[in-house]
Amino acid sequence: MTSWTSALEPQSDAPPAAPKPPRKGSNSRIDRARRYVAKMNAAISGQNGHGATWAVARKCAADFELNLDETLAVLREFNVRCQPPWSERELHHKAEEACKKARVANPVEDREQHWAMPSSHYTELSSEHEHTDADALDAPPAHEAVGMDAQAKRLPLLKILGPAEIFAELAPLEYLVDQLVVRGTALQILAYGSSGKSWLGFHMAVASAAGTAFLGRFETKKCRALYLDFENGSREARRRIQANAKARGIASTDLQLGLCSMPSMYLDDPRFTDEIRRLASDYDLFIVDTLRAATRGEENASEARRPIDAIKAVIEETRGALVVLSHTKKVSQSVTKIDPREAGRGSSAIFDAFDAVLHLAYEEGQPLLATQTKGRSGRFVDPFGIAITDTENGGVDVLAVDAPDGTKKEPTAAFSRKCDAVVEFLKSRPGATTRALRDATKCNATSMATVTEFLVLNGIIEDRSRQGSPVWHYRGSAGHERVTGGSVPG
Repeated sequence: MTSWTSALEPQSDAPPAAPKPPRKGSNSRIDRARRYVAKMNAAISGQNGHGATWAVARKCAADFELNLDETLAVLREFNVRCQPPWSERELHHKAEEACKKARVANPVEDREQHWAMPSSHYTELSSEHEHTDADALDAPPAHEAVGMDAQAKRLPLLKILGPAEIFAELAPLEYLVDQLVVRGTALQILAYGSSGKSWLGFHMAVASAAGTAFLGRFETKKCRALYLDFENGSREARRRIQANAKARGIASTDLQLGLCSMPSMYLDDPRFTDEIRRLASDYDLFIVDTLRAATRGEENASEARRPIDAIKAVIEETRGALVVLSHTKKVSQSVTKIDPREAGRGSSAIFDAFDAVLHLAYEEGQPLLATQTKGRSGRFVDPFGIAITDTENGGVDVLAVDAPDGTKKEPTAAFSRKCDAVVEFLKSRPGATTRALRDATKCNATSMATVTEFLVLNGIIEDRSRQGSPVWHYRGSAGHERVTGGSVPG
C-alpha cells in the first residue's frame, strides 16, 4: 500500500518539467516599463495624484520586476509630467513600498535572482503610507496615445462654462457662520502671535460643531468641523476645546468635531489637497492653525498662495469652507496705519487668495478689535470687540462685545463729499463698476476702497455681483441719511 507521503514524491514515469524560459536582461525590462509608463496618467494634484504615482511604482516593481534603482529611475522620468513634481524623498518612499510588496509576492527563486535589496531594509519602513492594489490604475490602451499626449486627450484640465451655465440663476449664499463663513469660500483671520486667535479658532470649531452662536452673536449652521492644528500640540488643543465646551455647557456627544494635531504633511505637500478631498465627505468646515506653521515655502513669494488656491478648488467643488489663522506683521511705533493687503505676514498674494479677511487688533488689557478688511460677498460686519474670559466652572468663554471706544472716527467734510458723489452717481447709474465710480468722482484706488467700504458698512450701497468684480447699487434714501452720522473704519 502506498504511503500518503509517496503521493508527494515525483513519479519515474512522469514527463520532465519544461525548462523555464530564460529571463530577459534588465535593460529590456526597463525599456518596456518606460514605454508602458509613458502611456499612464500623470499625477496631478487634486486628481488622485497619489494613486496615479503608486500605480506606476507598482507596475514597475510587480509586473516588470524592476529592482529598487530601476523603479526609481522610471519614477523620476514619470515625475517630469507630474503637477507639481514629487520630491526625491517621496519618490524613493513609493519605490521602496512597491518593491517591498512585489518582493513578497514573487517566488523565492525570483527574489534570489533579481532583488538586490536586503530584506532587513524593509523592516525599517513605516506603515504610515501603506498601499493596496485598489490604488493602482491600469494603463490606457495603446491606441489612445498615438499621435498625441494621452493625458491631454483623456483628461480635460480646464472646466469651461457655456452661456447656459454662466447665466444660470445664482444660488443664494449659504453661511456656516452668519456674515463670516460661506460654503465654498475661504476666510483668513489675522492677528498677532499670542493675542488669542487660537482661542477664537477653537471656539469657532466648537460653536459650529454644536450649532451654537459664534461669539454669542453670529448664528451658525450646525456642521462637521475639523481643526487642523499645526502649532499647539494635541494636549493643549484638547484642553482648549474642552474649556470652550465647558464654558458653553456643551457635551462632547453634541459635537460633530474632529482634531488633527501636528499633521504629518503640510499644506504645500502635493498630497494635502487629495486628503482634503477625501475628508470632504466627513467634514464641512476646515480650520487651519496657523498658515505659517502649516507651510514650508517662502511666505514672501507670490507662490505662497498656491496651497490656498488648491484647497479652495476642492472646497468650492465639495461645498465646504476653509478658515485659516495667520499672523500679522509687526510694525514699528512710527507706523500708524498699514494697507489691509499688507497686514498679514508674507506676500500680498496671500491676502488676494482669500475671499474674506477678518483682522484682529491687539492692545494690552483691551478686548481684541475685529475689523473685516475684505469680503467678496459684498457683506461686511461692523467692527466689534472680542473678550476671552475664564468662567466659574473652569471653562474659557469667547464672546463678542461692542467695539472699544475710540475705534471709530467721524468722517471729515472732504470724505463726506466723496461719499455723496458716489451715492449721487449710483442713483443715476446703478450697477456701476469700481472703475466707473473712480472716473466719475476723481478718487484714487485707495480712497475709493475706503469710501465704498464705509458706505457698505453703513448700509448705503451694496455689491450685487456676489462674485468677481463688484457691481455697486444704491440701497435707498433712508441709508443715505446715515452718511454724516456714520463712522470711518480706523
